[in-house]
Amino acid sequence: MQGKTFGPDFKVSRKSFLEVTAAAMASAGLLSSLGGCAEGEKMAKTGDSIPPQEEGEWKPAACWLNCGGNCYNAAYVVDGVAVRQKSDDLQDDSMEYPQQRGCLRGRSIRHMVYAPDRIRYPMKRKGWSLENPNGEQRGKDEWERISWDEALDLVAAAMKSAIEKGGNRSILWSCWGYGYTNMQNAINKLGGCTPIDDTGSAGTYARLAAVAGLPMQDMYQGNDRLDIAQNADTIVMIGCNPAWASAGAPNWYLWQAKERGAQFIMIGPSYNETADLYDARWIRVRPNTDTALLLGLAKTMLELDEADKGSVVDWDFLNRCCVGFDSDHMPAAAKTNENFFAYLRGEYDDEPKTAEWASEICGTPIEDIKWLAETLSCENNVSIMHSFSFTRRNDTDDIPQLLLCLGAMGGHIGKPGNMTGSVYHCAGGNNGSQLVMHGDPGFPAIDNPVTDMINAADAWNSVLSGRYLYQSAAFADPSTVEERDIEINLIWNCWRNALQTVIGLETGIEAFRSVPCVITQDYNFNVSAAYSDILLPVSTPWEYSGYYTYYSGKTSREWTTFPSKVIEPVGESKTDQWIGEELLKRFGEDPLSVYPHSVEQGMFNTIQGAMVITEDGTGYEPLVTITEDDLAKLGFEGKPQQGRITYDELIKQGKFQVPRKAGDSYGFIQFEAFRNDPESNPFDTVSGKIEFYSQLKADAVNAMGRSAIKPYPTYIPALHGYEEASKEGAPYPFQMYNPHYLRRAHTGFDNVPQLREVMPNPVFLNTSDARAKGIETGDTVRIFNDYASCLRQASLTERLMPGCVALPHGTWLDLAEDDSIDMSGSDNWMIAPETSGCGVSGYNSNLVNYEKWQGADLAADCEKHYNPVGGIE
Repeated sequence: MQGKTFGPDFKVSRKSFLEVTAAAMASAGLLSSLGGCAEGEKMAKTGDSIPPQEEGEWKPAACWLNCGGNCYNAAYVVDGVAVRQKSDDLQDDSMEYPQQRGCLRGRSIRHMVYAPDRIRYPMKRKGWSLENPNGEQRGKDEWERISWDEALDLVAAAMKSAIEKGGNRSILWSCWGYGYTNMQNAINKLGGCTPIDDTGSAGTYARLAAVAGLPMQDMYQGNDRLDIAQNADTIVMIGCNPAWASAGAPNWYLWQAKERGAQFIMIGPSYNETADLYDARWIRVRPNTDTALLLGLAKTMLELDEADKGSVVDWDFLNRCCVGFDSDHMPAAAKTNENFFAYLRGEYDDEPKTAEWASEICGTPIEDIKWLAETLSCENNVSIMHSFSFTRRNDTDDIPQLLLCLGAMGGHIGKPGNMTGSVYHCAGGNNGSQLVMHGDPGFPAIDNPVTDMINAADAWNSVLSGRYLYQSAAFADPSTVEERDIEINLIWNCWRNALQTVIGLETGIEAFRSVPCVITQDYNFNVSAAYSDILLPVSTPWEYSGYYTYYSGKTSREWTTFPSKVIEPVGESKTDQWIGEELLKRFGEDPLSVYPHSVEQGMFNTIQGAMVITEDGTGYEPLVTITEDDLAKLGFEGKPQQGRITYDELIKQGKFQVPRKAGDSYGFIQFEAFRNDPESNPFDTVSGKIEFYSQLKADAVNAMGRSAIKPYPTYIPALHGYEEASKEGAPYPFQMYNPHYLRRAHTGFDNVPQLREVMPNPVFLNTSDARAKGIETGDTVRIFNDYASCLRQASLTERLMPGCVALPHGTWLDLAEDDSIDMSGSDNWMIAPETSGCGVSGYNSNLVNYEKWQGADLAADCEKHYNPVGGIE
C-alpha cells in the first residue's frame, strides 16, 4: 500500500491481509473491489438498476446513524444481497399524513454495510500482547486475523489485568450515546467502567438545559408542527441548518409555514442552505459571539418598549412567570442583589448592552439588531428555533438560559404560533408527547457500579496525567466536584469512533498509545480501530431483527419504525448481545442474568408493548394485533391482543404513522399550562419559574473552576474567540467553525465513496479574504495554527462572513507521510483539548490562519480508494 492513513507510519501488508481474508469474504458472498467478483461488487456496479430477471423483495431497514431525522428506509434484497434502497412511499404525501423521506445519507447505508473497510472478522495487532503492548506501534503495526474464541479470551484477559491493576474504574468506556447498545449491561454486570461523558451534539445544552428548567437537553421541545405551520408568522432560526443536518421530512414541515407566508430569519455566520431554501433574511453573527447578539437584542427590545410599554416586552408574562429579571422579582435562592435588567443597563460594568455595543463584537449591523428586536415584539407570533451548533463552543454556558429568557421577554412561550425551543431531531416542530411508541424490549437495566465519569474534553489529558476533574452526571450538584486520581489501563470503543470524535485528536493518539490495551467493537475500520489492539466486528442493524432492543429511544412523535433483518451477518460479525454473552461466560457469570432472552424476542417485546394514542387523545391502546396463530408461528413468548394493525402488516411495512389534521386532539403547545397557571404547573427550576437569575447555574459551572460566570447571562470573551483573533498582528486572525455537513452524521458515512463524490468537503472561505491571499475556488489551501495543520480545496463564497473559515465537521484523519499535516481536513485534528465552563466539547470554534498550498494539489476525496482494512490510498 502506498503511503499511510490514520496515523504515523500506518502500513498494512495487502498481500498477507488478502490471503487471510479471502476465505471469509468469499463465504460471506462479499469481495472488495480489490479482488474477485462478489455480490457486493456486483451491487456497486449495477447501482440502482435491477435487471428484470432478478426478483427480490423490499424489506424495511434501519437507518441508525444519529442525524436526528429518523427517516424511513427500505432495502431491495435479491438472493440475500441488498441491491438498492428507497425511502417512504407507503402512503400518498400530504401535510396531514406526510411521507418520511430519507436523505442521501440514509439512502447510502448499503454502501456502509458492504464497504471495503468493513471489519469482517476478529483481528489483532501483530505487535501487541498483554505482556508487551508495544503501544508506540498503534497506528503503524500490521494486523492478523484471529478466531472469536481467541479474541474474547484476549479481551477477558485484558479486562482482568486492568481490573487487577486499577479496578473497574481503569476501563475507559466510550460508547455511542453511552449505553445505546445492550453491551453496556454486560460491562456493568462485570463491575462497570468509567464512561466518557461528552456534550457531543447538544453543546452546553447537554448540561445546562436542565439547570434552566428545560427537559431532554431541550430536544423535542417546542410546539406541534401543525401549530407552527398554521400560526407562526415569523420563524427565527439560530445555529440551524436542517437542510444539511436533518435533510428528510423535517424540512417539509417547515416548508408548510413558508407556503402559508411565514417569514424566515436565519442567524449565523453564513447564509446556509436552509436560509436559501426558505428565502430567509440573514442576520449575520461572528462565531461564538451569539451571547453578545442576544444581549444586544434584549436591551434594544427594552429601548423600543419605552415609548409604548407592553408593545414589545410581555411584562405580564415576565412578572407572573419569571424571576430575576429585575430587583423586584428576585428568587429566594439569590446570593446577590444583582439582576439581568441592571446588567443590560450597564450598572455593573459601565457598559450598556446596546445594539452598538453588540455590533462591535458580533459583527451584526446595528440596523439588523434593531429590526430583529422589533420583530421579536410580543405583538407578533414568533417561533424561535435553535439547534446546538452555537453552543458547541467554549464559553457558551449562558446561552441555554439567555435564549429562553429572550423568548420570555417577547412572550414567545406557551401560546399558539409562539415557541422558544429546539429544532434538532424534531426539526420543524414535530414536538409533543408521543403519539405512537415502542414497548420495552425486556432486558434488565443494570447500573454501573463505578461512579467515575470523565468529561470528553478532558479525556485524553486525563489518561496521560492520571488525574481528572469529577462532577456527577446530574451536573447540578456543585458539592460533587473534586479532583480524582485515575489509572486507565484499557480503552474500549463500542460503536463510537472516539479518537476521531473527541477534541484533541493528536493528544488522543498519544493517549491511545500510552495504555496497555485498546479495544474497538464496531463494524468499520475507522480511526479508533486503526489505533487499537483488538477488533471485534459487530453486525449492523441490517443484519439482525432487534434494532430496538439496543436503541429504544424516541424517534418521531407521529410515527416510528420497526425495521427487519435485511441480510445475513457480513463475514463473522456478531451482535453486541452475543459478544456480551460470551464475555460473561469467561468471567463465570450466567448470561441469562443480563440477557434473559434473545435479541429477536426483545424485538417482539417492543412490538407487543407498542402503544398508540386513542382517537380522542386521552390515553393509549395497543398498537399491534397479535393472535394465538401469530405466537404459534413465531415461537415467541407473548399473549394475544387487539390493536390497530396486524403483526404481519406491521412487519411488512416496518412503520406505523398516526395521521394528523387541523383541529385534531393531538395538538401541543409547549409550556402552555405553565403560562396559564405557573403556580399549579411550575417550571422545572429551583424557583418553579423561568430564571433570569439562576444561582444553581452559576454555582454548578463555577465549581468546576474553569470559568467564573454570573447567575444571570453576561458576555464573556470566548477561549480562542473573536477578541483574540482581532488583536493587532494576531497570528491566527480567522475564526474557524465546523458545520455539520450533508455527507456525514458526525463522522458516520465518511467512508462512503458515493457521498464523497457528491459532497466534496471543501473548506469554505470568504471571497474577499481568500482573494487577498491569491486563492481561488479549487485551489488547495493549508489551514494551520499552533496545534496542527491540514489541507483542503477552497470554495470561495460571499455567503460567509469575512474573517471566518468553515471547515466541515467529521472527516476521518488522513495523515501525510511525515505526520506533519492532515490531508482530510479533520476538525478535531485542528482543535486542542481545551475547554471552559461546564466542560463543553468546543469543537465548533477555534482560531486559524490559511495560505495557498505550494505543494502538489490535493486529490479529491472521492479519488481516494478505501482498501479492505479501512485505509485510504
